[in-house]
Amino acid sequence: MKKTVYNLSCFFILLFLFLGCDQEKPTPIQPKTKFDEINDSAYVGGKGFTGEGWESNNDMPIYAQRNTNKGGTFRISYPFFPSTLRVSGKEADYEVHGVIRNLVYESLLKLHPNTLEHIPSLASHWQILKDHKTYRFRLNHKAKWADGTQVTTKDVIASWEFHLQDDLESPYTQEIFRKFYPPIAESKYIFHITAKELNWRLFHYFTSTPIYPAHILKNITAKQYITEYNYQAILSSGPYTMRHSPNQDKIIFERRLDYWGENERFNKGLYNFDVIEIIIENDSSKTFERFKKGDFDVHSVLIAKQWATEMNFEEIKNGKIKKEKIYNQRPQGFSGIALNMRTSPFNDIRVRKAFTLLFNVEKMNKKHFYNEYQQLDSYFPGSPYENKNNPKYRYNGRAAVKLLREAGWHRKGKLRYKNNKPLSVTLICEEGLIPLIQAIYQKDLNKAGIRIDYLPIHIPENEQQLYNFQFQMAFISWGGDFFPDPSSSWKSNLADKENSNNIPGLKHEKIDKICDAYNKMFLQHQREQAMQELDYILMEQIPYILGWGGNFQRILYWDKFSYPEGHLLKTGDVWDIVYLWSMK
Repeated sequence: MKKTVYNLSCFFILLFLFLGCDQEKPTPIQPKTKFDEINDSAYVGGKGFTGEGWESNNDMPIYAQRNTNKGGTFRISYPFFPSTLRVSGKEADYEVHGVIRNLVYESLLKLHPNTLEHIPSLASHWQILKDHKTYRFRLNHKAKWADGTQVTTKDVIASWEFHLQDDLESPYTQEIFRKFYPPIAESKYIFHITAKELNWRLFHYFTSTPIYPAHILKNITAKQYITEYNYQAILSSGPYTMRHSPNQDKIIFERRLDYWGENERFNKGLYNFDVIEIIIENDSSKTFERFKKGDFDVHSVLIAKQWATEMNFEEIKNGKIKKEKIYNQRPQGFSGIALNMRTSPFNDIRVRKAFTLLFNVEKMNKKHFYNEYQQLDSYFPGSPYENKNNPKYRYNGRAAVKLLREAGWHRKGKLRYKNNKPLSVTLICEEGLIPLIQAIYQKDLNKAGIRIDYLPIHIPENEQQLYNFQFQMAFISWGGDFFPDPSSSWKSNLADKENSNNIPGLKHEKIDKICDAYNKMFLQHQREQAMQELDYILMEQIPYILGWGGNFQRILYWDKFSYPEGHLLKTGDVWDIVYLWSMK
């Protein structure tokens, strides 16, 4: 499970050097024309609009290939069919949902992947007013929904109202949107919205949320959306339409020949494949073999042993398949075992520390990963937010046993008991990890008097246990974030809210204070210091048993593609390929 959830700063340092924090409700900007008036003039943001006095960042470099071919089918694997294909609401934050957002839906703005500044999407221009809380946007008058209906400010307002509904079961999104007063349409194309507080993050969040058509939303409640639209797309404005196979073994994207934005500056050279297929294959060994047979065009090699020992087959030798280890500047994020701190045994920090000391990452790296990785000692590894003075946990069986005794877990036969209950735990994780964990971690746990069982995460019932907190241990990988947001994962008020990212259930007063202060820190060095302090506390509290990581992507691909220099974007990953590459 990769949540994705992404450590930029320079843009906002320049953009949001705010002074003051006036909490009074703002006086609305007076509309230039009646909203319903049919008027496409430049004055109201229509044809001929010059953008004078507005931001657009259209001087940013194009990051796609200059000359690409349109056409062909691209196929890539994914380990499980997601519990939903929605991109809003509960359970819509896996990496596959990021792909869907990019291909099917559009937001007001997007981020330039190399300069890391905002660039146009549905909105062609924007302004940040002197109060530093009011944002104005001009929608691109060319933008249309897939049914040919024009995108207008009505759609923005309807989308804002939609994302506020409790029935979406997305508490953090709702928390963010409640920080704004309602958006106000100045015309068919121009609107503004005002934040209730100074927060350097709000502009980014508002501009990156998918926009949906008002004429569709008026017939859909949020409750209907999360029940009836799990496996169908809502009408969209993006370059692809989406469907899935009847037996849910494929997610299929088909390029729109009538896509409104094909010739927009930052879309040129992107979205080249006619058809993109995400093919479900939950057996990792079968995935590799199917790739070699040609069932998939690209294969991301996650297993170090496979990369070290199995890359000598004929198609690599004769050049039909290319092998690339690509380094870039994408934040690593972290992986590890989430510990449910709400209940026994992990409500005791001594037990959490004991389980951490029994997790022999060094041995795993040497035996299973050919020393390709580094043990993680931070929740922000390789970033300016990492605290180099963090506590470092290394395997120590004796110290672990001592801590378990101190916590009241005493050995009777093969297992430890407390209040006549055995120390027996269940771990939810990817099936491919289970043999690795069994080989080392299980042996050390058993030796210390602990029993461990396993549940595969790809089964929807097991996955759901994470979100309703009916679990003990769960191996989770989190993507790195260019805008690290500690509130989304660590605030105490989310610890007991289902479908939140605070999966371990951490509650810590000092972390709450850091999160609140962080959102008002407009200088990068201040944010770095705050996050380093938070990083240290997290390492002390042990909500996760941290695993291993590395700043590279290992990919194999059939030699039939054209791609930009470097293969992937500066801040991207293997999923860049679906919209960045093209057929030769």
